[in-house]
Amino acid sequence: MSRKPDPTPGWLFRCGNLQWQLELRLYGNRVEADIPTYWLRRYKRTDVIFLKDVLGVQLRRKQVTLSLSGWRSSLFVFRRADDALEFSRMLSGLIGR
Repeated sequence: MSRKPDPTPGWLFRCGNLQWQLELRLYGNRVEADIPTYWLRRYKRTDVIFLKDVLGVQLRRKQVTLSLSGWRSSLFVFRRADDALEFSRMLSGLIGR
């Protein structure tokens, strides 16, 4: 099992209250999500989604769905709807630049 790396400084949004991921970090050019193992929810890997690949953001209560290029999508389920709303607003602002 690999050791969880220290996050790079300079993140714009950070949330640890997610349903399926351990932590989510939003940077100026990418989104990083720490993915756990299915057994004991320990750190397994970090998925990176670059903002240039995001085509759209869809918000439904506590779920944020990112439509990515190439018929892919990524789902983030938050524990609080306020966190999901804040994340989608910040992400939409970065994509619109």
